[in-house]
Amino acid sequence: MVERVTDFTAAVKVVFTACVKLFRFVKETKENREHGVGDLRILRNPKINCRLIVMNSEQVREDQSHLNA
Repeated sequence: MVERVTDFTAAVKVVFTACVKLFRFVKETKENREHGVGDLRILRNPKINCRLIVMNSEQVREDQSHLNA
């Protein structure tokens, strides 16, 4: 039987942390626009060998982007 993970953040280790700017590409004007400034964290869960890249905005403290690798 597969063990179910109830809380991903309880089992993760922070691998990397940095203050970054996130940009998005606008097709109409063909330029990059600033989307937000915040903290980038790379998290790793050693039990299931899963990595998660998360960026939190400084102003409103909400998630700006996720990448599951």
